[in-house]
Amino acid sequence: MSALELLLVNRVLVQTAAVEEKLPDLAAFRHNWIYEVADGPAGAKSQIRILRKKTSPVSQLELWEKDPLEWFLVQLKGNPDLQTHYDHAMLFSFLEYHMANSHRKEKARLDENFYRKLSDLSAWHEMLVAVRLHRPQNIARHINEVQNSEHRRCWKTFALNHPFGLEEATAHKENIALGTALHKGFYDAYSKLPTGKKSTEWLAGTQAIRESIERFWAGFRYCSKATLKQLNLSDQDITDLLEVISANLTPEYILAIETEEKEHLAAIEAAKAPSVSIQTEWGSNTPDAPSQSTRNRNRKRKNKSQPVAESDPTEEVSAKISEIDITAAPDPTINPPSPSLTIRLPVSKRAYDAITLLFPQSPEESAKGLDWNSFVHAMADMNFVARNAGGSAVRFQKNGSVTMEKDGGGKIVLHRPHPENRVDPVILHSWGKRMKKWFGWERELFVLEQ
Repeated sequence: MSALELLLVNRVLVQTAAVEEKLPDLAAFRHNWIYEVADGPAGAKSQIRILRKKTSPVSQLELWEKDPLEWFLVQLKGNPDLQTHYDHAMLFSFLEYHMANSHRKEKARLDENFYRKLSDLSAWHEMLVAVRLHRPQNIARHINEVQNSEHRRCWKTFALNHPFGLEEATAHKENIALGTALHKGFYDAYSKLPTGKKSTEWLAGTQAIRESIERFWAGFRYCSKATLKQLNLSDQDITDLLEVISANLTPEYILAIETEEKEHLAAIEAAKAPSVSIQTEWGSNTPDAPSQSTRNRNRKRKNKSQPVAESDPTEEVSAKISEIDITAAPDPTINPPSPSLTIRLPVSKRAYDAITLLFPQSPEESAKGLDWNSFVHAMADMNFVARNAGGSAVRFQKNGSVTMEKDGGGKIVLHRPHPENRVDPVILHSWGKRMKKWFGWERELFVLEQ
């Protein structure tokens, strides 16, 4: 139990560091960070940029009054074992209260990926508190003693003489070479991509950039595998640990890339197609026939004479229009009615309640969460089957025929919340945006079945 407690403490520190590393990527807090050029060897100019936080004279009290959300993120970096720092449970309670009573613009400052990082940190902290509350407290064991007595996979990774285990142990010469190649193949190549409309040159450039990224991850997997073999892990353990950096080998990723490239090619070919001129004026097939304004100008130059009866093009157009039977049934292939205006999908009350929370229209609905099991049952009512996709990921696969405006492949991957079995309102709203993007869902598309 003491070894488990030590493991959980270290994992809380790792997750706290992960949250801190993700913070500069958020647009709402990017102004607090700056990239500085690293010192190269022998005074040479280096291409490496180091991220540093700008110093600020603002005190914690001033930060609390000016930006409570940033104050929370600063306090979250505290060590859970130091009494001078706020407890993480209290901080998460503050975040939940702050977001529930904030405007949607304030909620949008944190994206879905950052919420997932916070969820992981909360899960590890809750396990740490549970262990500490259900056993007598004793003196914490030393890391060397635990490494010698424990032989599970997680402790083998700590044998690399690093306080956080494998995460930093793979930073050796091979990885430095991989990072240099990635800089040339991605960052430099990205700045040289053609601008404006997408073309075949643009598509070839993006394919080259993607190949450089995939080569980077292939090399990183090679280096990581060599490091893991030093720990005497089984082949299955090594495969499981490398799965997190093998996303580009999954069938879902390959299919998504192929679909995206086909869409770009179709758009490029459509742009190359010649435009067809449509005749909008009837009454004369002679290309050199003078226009009405030209005839009027010529008539003014002549002396007044007896007017000559001429054929009026407007009358000819009216005659042609009068021959059209406007009472006939319209051709369904011409300008078909918009599905969003005519199709309504009747769903069960359980599914309709979930739809109202995915697409809220009132402050009360925006502040409500949803039980995960209720969400799964609601998706089942709409002919979706839930399958485990690894870890907390759950794939919802369309089963049967469900009429929708768009077709996102008939499936979507969502992450099950933990440690609590309840979906936060902010997460629900982000899921709603993804449903609209891939399936064309909107609240007005569904009605409560009678």
